[in-house]
Amino acid sequence: MRSHGQFHRDLAAGGHRILAAGPLTPSAEATSMRPDGSGGALVTDGPFTESVEQVVGFFLLETDDRADLVRILTEFAARGELIELRDMVADDEHDHGAS
Repeated sequence: MRSHGQFHRDLAAGGHRILAAGPLTPSAEATSMRPDGSGGALVTDGPFTESVEQVVGFFLLETDDRADLVRILTEFAARGELIELRDMVADDEHDHGAS
């Protein structure tokens, strides 16, 4: 089994940069904010939704070689980790609520 340390070394060797990473507190400790339907927001303790799978940590990566990154992530997932790879939305593609 590959360790997280080896995972980090593999990322670095492939030229992939870790910009941020870390574990998250359990979703039961979350504070959720959601629209209340009347123009305000409802704040509740606990997760946004009930779910079997929960995000427990994250990596913010920068890469010039997505195919190699997918290869490394696939190898890491094979040890029993569930990994979801997503691109960040470019700032000019994101609706900031401006009219």
